Amino acid sequence: MKKSLIFSACVITGLGVVQFFSEQGARPSVAEQPSVNAAEIVFVGEKTLAPEAITALVETASEPDLAFAAFIQTLPASLAGQPAPESLTVNDQGELVVDGKIRFLFEHYLSALGEESLDNIVARIHHALQTQLAGANLDKALALMESYLQYRNYLGEVKNDFISANSGKGYELARVAQMKQLVQAERLRFFSEADSAALFLQDDQYDDYQMQRARVIADPRLTPEQQQTALLDIDEQAPDWIVASETQASLVARVRAEEKALVAQGADPETLYSTRVKAYGEDAAQRLALVDQENQQWQARVDGYQIELQSLLASGGGGSVDADLLQALRQAHFQGPELVRIAALDGDAEL
Repeated sequence: MKKSLIFSACVITGLGVVQFFSEQGARPSVAEQPSVNAAEIVFVGEKTLAPEAITALVETASEPDLAFAAFIQTLPASLAGQPAPESLTVNDQGELVVDGKIRFLFEHYLSALGEESLDNIVARIHHALQTQLAGANLDKALALMESYLQYRNYLGEVKNDFISANSGKGYELARVAQMKQLVQAERLRFFSEADSAALFLQDDQYDDYQMQRARVIADPRLTPEQQQTALLDIDEQAPDWIVASETQASLVARVRAEEKALVAQGADPETLYSTRVKAYGEDAAQRLALVDQENQQWQARVDGYQIELQSLLASGGGGSVDADLLQALRQAHFQGPELVRIAALDGDAEL
């Protein structure tokens, strides 16, 4: 069976998104999570690689030469302009420290999967490690890279088994919790206990926190008052970093509500900017203004694309468009991961 690597998967609870399989990026806060009807949940299968294929990719990573140097300098669109990962941590004894920085380095380059092949991504990671490390430290980092790739591939297999076993069944938190426990136990096949804790402890803490909240919210025996008390108890027992994160999320939710009300009242951009400055500070407000500008530019491109798409649909007669024409239209307006994003906006799963 032909296989290709999986690097993200998630399970959706009635509370929102709980990242049981996904091991990357910022986690959604409680305040930002939408309500989801369990009956509407659709689990999408993932493709995976044979473990020996991943080993071969790691072992045959490209060696530096002139062509390779040009390749390294030419980043995929989604990485171009992005800040490089932080320097890896080395202790006072000169030994590599396994922590979130090395995992972020892996994920930084893996995020471009789909824009370029996995072997190219592995070559980029290999080069990034080689520029910082040597000797035993480099050997350790390369071994960790292979373990990480094998583990992420395994997550795809777990997700596929979960979908197969639960096809047509109703959503149950108990089954998701069982799957999470399996993933945590099997993780030690790929990492030492120390490396596993260094890479995934916060993920596990956050997942446990969200699962506890989900159980309380899903319990029909609790009155609203009992539910609120139970949720407060969970917050009291949560690690400090989660409490701080949720406090920040509450601030974000409050400011968003204020901005929405101001827009409804016809407030000008300067008033909205002042609201953000008071809440977040000048630097953060400026960054948010840039994000707003990027979102506006994106929406303008989407609007132009959709006008042309509607013309194609109208000319097709039956309300459909030839797949090749649709692909050409999308590629005329978008590139790289934007193609996946616009396909999702159009409501189709694949290009």
